[in-house]
Amino acid sequence: MRRTLVLVSCLALLIALAPPSLAAAPTPTGVARQATGPRIGLVTDGSALADRGYGEYAWAGVRAGAKAVHGSADAIVPAANTDAYAWAIGWFVDQGYDVVVTVGFQMRETTLAEARAHARVQFIGIDQYLDTSGAPSNYQRLVFAEKEAGYLAGIVAATLGKTGTIGAVGGMKTVPAVVDYIAGYRDGAASVHPGTNALVAYIDDFSRAGLAETAGRAQVAKGADVVFGVAGAAGLGVFASACDTRTWAIGVDVDQYLQAPTFKGCILTSAEKRVARATSLAIQRFAASGLQAGEYVNDASNGGIGLAPIRNVATPPSLQATLRAALAGLADGSIVP
Repeated sequence: MRRTLVLVSCLALLIALAPPSLAAAPTPTGVARQATGPRIGLVTDGSALADRGYGEYAWAGVRAGAKAVHGSADAIVPAANTDAYAWAIGWFVDQGYDVVVTVGFQMRETTLAEARAHARVQFIGIDQYLDTSGAPSNYQRLVFAEKEAGYLAGIVAATLGKTGTIGAVGGMKTVPAVVDYIAGYRDGAASVHPGTNALVAYIDDFSRAGLAETAGRAQVAKGADVVFGVAGAAGLGVFASACDTRTWAIGVDVDQYLQAPTFKGCILTSAEKRVARATSLAIQRFAASGLQAGEYVNDASNGGIGLAPIRNVATPPSLQATLRAALAGLADGSIVP
């Protein structure tokens, strides 16, 4: 079978000279090696390395981790299908790489299978939730405290909204991360305005923006003036509904003001997973102590979640103070969404 793959190589020397940039995609630099540390390979779920999303931030984390451990970093962007994922992972394994990083829940089963088949390679799976029973001893799973990130977004929505009603449009209710984001969002809103009416809808899809737009419009019609989009690519429909109705939207996972510039005039902020930081730390754990296994939760206590800058409105100083206090409470455990 013929498959299209993009291989990107970073010289360790270049990594040492410059920190990873999130402003541009990395440039192919050949395969010469001057590194003394581990060889690290990234396989995305088909997302590009300059997508302002998981692909870009995972790549930034891989490069930062390689720099920290005096290693080298490469990336493959395969077609978005299981066969291509397995081929790309296998290429790194066959070339003797020490670490393979994969991105997203769509790669979960392939990553798990490859980790079981190659016990001497450290696998790092980003956002790959699974039952921990039977997981191999060379598979680090990086997960994030979505309730905490959602909590911060809820504070913003309830504070900056004017109607007392906010909304949230989720993708699949069967995905725990979606439910957790929205649960935290409702909790955060109630923490500053206990009487906030929070409308919630699930569209059972992550790709059909039209469904999300319809759901967002329905919530606006019921009085919501801020809507949280937790629906993957379909979340663009929430942004479209906000722009068309002159209300506000909140993004998810990454800073979607940067990821979706068409709708940036309608996006207040985004509940963020700090993927680059989490990835870099995972690589450093391996370099320090060898093969790592288990689920590593990235939360407020270790800088694993946060909130993108608030844009398009003047932010009251009281809101910034509330967010700082909330983040501190989440970090020390005094606030549990």
